Amino acid sequence: MTGCGGIGWMEVPQARPGASRGWRWPATAQRSQGWHWRWRRFRRDCGAAASFRTWLPVITASTLVSGLILGAHAIGSERSRQELIRRLVQEQLQAMAHNLEVETRDWATWDETHLHATGRNPAYYGKGNYTRNTFLRLPFVMVLDRDGDPVSSAHWNDRRQRIEPLPPLRARQLLQLIPGRRELRPRTFLAMVEGQPHLLSLQLIANASGDAPPGGRLLLGRPLGGPDQAITRRALALRHYDFEPVHALPASPLGPLALAIRTPQLDGLQPLQISVRRPASERLQALAAFGVLLGLDSAVLTVLLLQAYRQRRQRRQRECRQQREQQRLRRALDQRDTVDGLTGLLNARGLLAAMEAQRQPPGGDAPGGVVPEGVAQAGVARALLLLDIRHFALINHSFGRAFGDRVLIAFARWLEQHLDRSSLVARCGGDEFSCCLVGPSGSALRSRIEALTGALQQLDLPVDGRTLRLAVSAGARLLADAPALTALQDSGVARDLAKRSGSRQCLFYGDEEATMQTTIAIQRLNQELVASLKQNRIALFAQAAWRLDRSDLPAVYVEFLSRLQDPEAEGKQRYRWSEALVEAATLCGTMPLLDSHVLELSCRSLQELLSRHRDEPALDAMVFAINLTADTLLADDFSARVESLLERHGLDPQRLCFEITEQAAVHNLTVVTGAMQRLRRLGLRFALDDFGAGMTSLSHLRDLPLDYVKIDKAFIWRVKGDPTCRLTVDFLVRMGRELGFEIIAEGVEDLPLLYFLRDLGVTIAQGYVTSIPSLFDGRGAELGFSRCGRERLGLQLSLVG
Repeated sequence: MTGCGGIGWMEVPQARPGASRGWRWPATAQRSQGWHWRWRRFRRDCGAAASFRTWLPVITASTLVSGLILGAHAIGSERSRQELIRRLVQEQLQAMAHNLEVETRDWATWDETHLHATGRNPAYYGKGNYTRNTFLRLPFVMVLDRDGDPVSSAHWNDRRQRIEPLPPLRARQLLQLIPGRRELRPRTFLAMVEGQPHLLSLQLIANASGDAPPGGRLLLGRPLGGPDQAITRRALALRHYDFEPVHALPASPLGPLALAIRTPQLDGLQPLQISVRRPASERLQALAAFGVLLGLDSAVLTVLLLQAYRQRRQRRQRECRQQREQQRLRRALDQRDTVDGLTGLLNARGLLAAMEAQRQPPGGDAPGGVVPEGVAQAGVARALLLLDIRHFALINHSFGRAFGDRVLIAFARWLEQHLDRSSLVARCGGDEFSCCLVGPSGSALRSRIEALTGALQQLDLPVDGRTLRLAVSAGARLLADAPALTALQDSGVARDLAKRSGSRQCLFYGDEEATMQTTIAIQRLNQELVASLKQNRIALFAQAAWRLDRSDLPAVYVEFLSRLQDPEAEGKQRYRWSEALVEAATLCGTMPLLDSHVLELSCRSLQELLSRHRDEPALDAMVFAINLTADTLLADDFSARVESLLERHGLDPQRLCFEITEQAAVHNLTVVTGAMQRLRRLGLRFALDDFGAGMTSLSHLRDLPLDYVKIDKAFIWRVKGDPTCRLTVDFLVRMGRELGFEIIAEGVEDLPLLYFLRDLGVTIAQGYVTSIPSLFDGRGAELGFSRCGRERLGLQLSLVG
């Protein structure tokens, strides 16, 4: 028998030609391939032999059954022996305790002992009462008075060959071992004295006639293992089990088989342990049984481990294939999240990730993992160009949204053709496009951007047999080392300035004239907003969102809107608002002040509304929404301020909902999610506003704790004519049902669109077709949007029907 890799091979005579194939040695060339080949050959031969498949399970099952039987027998035998030894130990201790009690009681009822305990026999130990032979069995004697204090003590001093009092330290240790020392009653107990187990007996001291009261107690002790007449009858049985009541056993290779038994607690502080040494024959038999059992189990375990290894290897291979497939799908999803579905360009999220990748040194990991082919990782100079197609809404209204989509696709292809491979081209949303250019210097980039915008101003774009002359507004910024998001915002400022001024040239952020005009405009708007806050000229408007199910109350979601109040204006011009105010407040850091003012005003007005109309059934189903920015949501004390406001105004947190924009949600997803979770624990709700503007991926809907998702109006307007938008809305509705949030369609301005959204499964709609924003002052007039609006909508439904 020779071994190779743990597998045995048997040499048999080689079969004659024409005989059936049997076991044989592999050839020398084959044997040189290593044990891997031999293992595969062994498995193949085992699979070819029908008998092997029959007797291998039988052997495995027999081995397991035999191992179980041997193990059960060994365990039963050990338990029986241990129980027998335990009973013998208990009987011995009881006999020794009885003998010691009798002997101690004899000494305690002696008149000499009683006189000594009462102080009338000081020469108690000197009259020959105690000799050396006495202390061979009793290592010490102690007399206690009625209060448990020591009267005297004695032990034999071998060096001086005389009786002497116990050392004070040893006497104190003995007193500490006595349980209930102050109690005047007899007691027998076990204790450890100087590292050796002792049996101690404490008996009452009385005179021989018994007519005198107890004078104290007498303490005698005996070490375990000393000679005792009570166990001589069981010497044969004890010798058979090799029982030695000693505290420690000598070292032995079979020492682990020694048995430690806890002695029964007679009356002591804690039980002790004694050792019982097994006979050599029993120990050898136990080792042999365990050796056979271990060998059988090892053989079975080896077979099982080999099979488990094979299965684990196959499972690992399947897991690797699944991981590679998941990585491929994840890369595809990441690519889809960063690419605009209409034009195939990067979206805003993909553009920011690619720009951050350009800032990193070569070899760095790109945020989001998306860097287009040919993008330079580091350039001498970079610039970001923002383009906005002017009056693009007129194209949609004139030729339809489908034609407008084809215009956007043609415009994107024109940009890709006129920019090199190192440039980034993205569609940020709607009719906005961004281009990140790389060049040798800033002046070269300026020349390229001016040439590109000049060509755009004279662009005749052919689309479906029509030629369109497009006009664009352009703003740019030299990046240097600025963050991507900052550069995008600054380029937007320059583009908005160019749009307002009507300039047909590209304005660069940072130029003296453009920066001056932009700064003045932003400061003017911000000062106007701050003045309105100080003078309390911020008015609160409300617009209701309607549930499209006729069986329920229509108004279930009310959004609070901010308006600046101009006391000098009249009519509709008295209240105004613009996105420029929001941009100016964001750039100047005034948005947290505005959010706090609107939140306080909303809570105060809502409290007044609820107190005036407690019996109004329409209010029970309403949720009131307040817009928040990222800076306000991520403030450290915002959660505490919201809780204080709710408590001060006595509002139910479930009535309030905070709307956050897509940009605020993806600003810092982990931190934003944590802040939302803290507020949700208070009972507040959250809605994601303007979904579909190009910043949020579907994975964010899974990660963010949302109650509502409001689809952007620009997306809703295209849902009837664009199959992709229609499928996306249908998918969002089904996704909301699974994840637990409702879909709100914004910008619903006509009844056919409302009916179309209702058929898609959208449950809530918001727009001019349902209600027009009205002043909300908490006096009751705002209740008209539920009653009057319902009547108006019902009339329109009847007319259409």
